[in-house]
Amino acid sequence: MVQIASHSGITFAKCKLIFCFLVILPATVLADIQDDLRNAKHFLLSSPAQTIALLAPYVLEHRGEIPEPDKLELLALLTRAYIVQSELALAAQTLDQLEAMAIRRKDLHYQGLVLRERGSILFVQTQYAQALELYEQALVKFQLLDSSLQIGLTYNVMAQSLRAQQQYTQALSYARKSLALLRESGATAAMAEVLNAMGVIFERLNNLEESLVAHSQAMDIRRALNDKPGLADSLYNIGEIHRELKDYASAEVYLSGSVEVDRELNNVSNLAYGLFKLADIQCAQNKYDLAKENGLQALALFTKLNAVENVVAANANLVKLELRLGDYADAAVFLENAEALLTNNMSPELKFRLGIYRARLFISEGELSKAELILRNSIAVQLDGVDVEMQLYVYRMLSDLLAQQGKTNEALEVLNAHNARHDKIMHESRLQSISNVQSSVEFMRREQQLALLSRDKDIADVKEDKKKFERNTVVFGFVALFFLLFVLFGRYQSRRINFQLKQQVAERTAELEAKNAELQRAYAQLQSVSQTDLLTGLSNRRFLQEHIEHDCAKTIRDYLNWLQAKSPVPSQSDLLFFLIDLDGFKNVNDLNGHAAGDLVLAQMKNILAQIFRETDYQVRWGGEEFLVVARYSQRENAAMLAERIRALIAETEFDIKQAKPLTITASIGFSCFPFFSDRPAQYNWQQVVDIADTCLYAAKQSGRNCWVGLTGVEGLEKVDTFDRLFTEPEQVICEGWVNLYTSLNDPRSLSWQLRATT
Repeated sequence: MVQIASHSGITFAKCKLIFCFLVILPATVLADIQDDLRNAKHFLLSSPAQTIALLAPYVLEHRGEIPEPDKLELLALLTRAYIVQSELALAAQTLDQLEAMAIRRKDLHYQGLVLRERGSILFVQTQYAQALELYEQALVKFQLLDSSLQIGLTYNVMAQSLRAQQQYTQALSYARKSLALLRESGATAAMAEVLNAMGVIFERLNNLEESLVAHSQAMDIRRALNDKPGLADSLYNIGEIHRELKDYASAEVYLSGSVEVDRELNNVSNLAYGLFKLADIQCAQNKYDLAKENGLQALALFTKLNAVENVVAANANLVKLELRLGDYADAAVFLENAEALLTNNMSPELKFRLGIYRARLFISEGELSKAELILRNSIAVQLDGVDVEMQLYVYRMLSDLLAQQGKTNEALEVLNAHNARHDKIMHESRLQSISNVQSSVEFMRREQQLALLSRDKDIADVKEDKKKFERNTVVFGFVALFFLLFVLFGRYQSRRINFQLKQQVAERTAELEAKNAELQRAYAQLQSVSQTDLLTGLSNRRFLQEHIEHDCAKTIRDYLNWLQAKSPVPSQSDLLFFLIDLDGFKNVNDLNGHAAGDLVLAQMKNILAQIFRETDYQVRWGGEEFLVVARYSQRENAAMLAERIRALIAETEFDIKQAKPLTITASIGFSCFPFFSDRPAQYNWQQVVDIADTCLYAAKQSGRNCWVGLTGVEGLEKVDTFDRLFTEPEQVICEGWVNLYTSLNDPRSLSWQLRATT
């Protein structure tokens, strides 16, 4: 049931604090630190800045004496919050204090935690190999303690470090080990982080279907936990998948959402990555102003974080942007900045890209030989990790450059070289054919020269001259015939090769189209699964949230057209919201077992299908509560439908696989959208659900097995505030600005228990 009163208490079973009292302290100091530690853990997921605000004063101001076990916990929480906020210098200082205490107390748990967090700092600074070394040292500490939870958490960060070093198979192995241990430990939030890491790994392995499944599972967990940093991470990675699919518009939406959350949380590291990717996508869509603005912000943040390789990558993206705009001067500045920071241990693909950009600048400056040298070296490397399109682009670029220099044969050779990589034998055969033609031409030229020289020298000797002439003529004829045949054969070979290449391209295109269609089907299936309640087969809240806004917009348009005298009064435009709650359902579980309760819930789909249309939204709203939206109906039918629901549920004998079937009743609350037909936009659909929820609550408080509904009255000069429906419903009904409907014989017997609004 939708709750109107707000509930802020959240229990984290995995985050129990262990208080060890080593000395007797003033009660107020002890209570303060205990309360602040509990609140700090709560805020760590949703607002790490608040965690810092709560705990930093204890360290900076030396506020009171703190028991050492509590201080260890405090320093560990504060370190994690600093790292999430990318305050790496403060994180390192806090770790120094934590490490000193852990060593003095010979506490292996916190010694392992220090090593892992130092690794996390190096990871943010893109020093992945050094981070992995520290993670491995931390793993040894936790293995000595036989701590499944901490071992699982450490496997996860090791997987992320290996992924960053492009060791995807080993990274996936560690991620799966981590997920198994964390599931065993019940660490739900950490499981979401592992699923997110697995999604990234699957993406790198070009398994986009598995990647999308993993990211969607992670996002569902994080949304349920109100884990805002994690939610931003999931949005970022789903955006990356859409970028891989060349769906740049969707990718921009997801990445913009990720950037917005990271900016709200002041998560500098993740914000930098999000802006970096967002700029790249906007560049692909020719949104150059936005791309440059976001790219410069990403560069500034990476520089602040001292993430050198990312600084190089951000400069590289800005070089690409300026080259597209034709601003070679700015492109040269960004490129020089990137090259100055480039080291041998950085990504080979990054070096490859910078080489291409340097070649383009050389071409713009007329330094064609230098550009040619770079491009030839790039082709010679043939890195497996480099994007295929980028490699083919290098071939075309070099071909154009050679043609510009008049090196026609070399240009042709380069243009066809990428095909030769797929068929080495065909490539060698073609090169050999070209070589043979060149040899034949050279042989013919030399023979002609010899014939002319012989004829000039022996011109006096007619007989010898005739013999030599005949001999030369025969030789020339054979050479010419051979050359002609070879040229014809070469043209035949060329046509045959081109035909085969076209066939290969067509086959590859068909294969890619089939794979893309398969991926789209899988994505559609995933969407369906993610919007369906597994127990009942009904839709879930996500489905309603993704579809209801469109229906509300249409309903509002229909009523506005009527109010503006553009169309007759709407007859099939209302959205009827019914909240249905099974009465005494807890007793069903207590007396018959949860399996029986699940069977009752599963049979609700068939009951609702007997009353509502397939096009109506039938949603499991939570627990034993269901929400049905009768689409494009008439509000006059709402009471009739509510009675049909109540009666059918009461008459149904539910099969619970026991000796006797079960009967149960239901209470129903309903309302309509728009609430006021002459003010169609007065309340949104969520407020209409709140009103239906209040009606359901009244039905529950008034004896159950009944229904209650409220709709707005037309023609009011002014409408009271929404809150009065909840604080003084009886007065609102008496004043006549709402219509009351109920199955009770005496509406005055309704019990309206007042509830606060949020």
